[in-house]
Amino acid sequence: MPVAPAELTIEFTVAPGPDDDRTAVRAAVAAAAESGLAHETGPDRVALSGAHDAVIGAVAGVLDACVRAGARGVDLRIEVPTEVRP
Repeated sequence: MPVAPAELTIEFTVAPGPDDDRTAVRAAVAAAAESGLAHETGPDRVALSGAHDAVIGAVAGVLDACVRAGARGVDLRIEVPTEVRP
């Protein structure tokens, strides 16, 4: 069964805490998993993909989780595939 392309992908790059503490990265990954959206992880990053409103709604949860866990910074990259633009 074909899957429609994601309407939106947001990638979070999380700057670990002091002394390279990965707690904030793990918190971001856990929050992404809890969102129920398609997600992909890599070193210091997690990406969420799916319907526009669902992805936007999940952003606050991921940001809150990693900042509360001690992230020194978080960069966001937003990708809107051209095939889903009006």
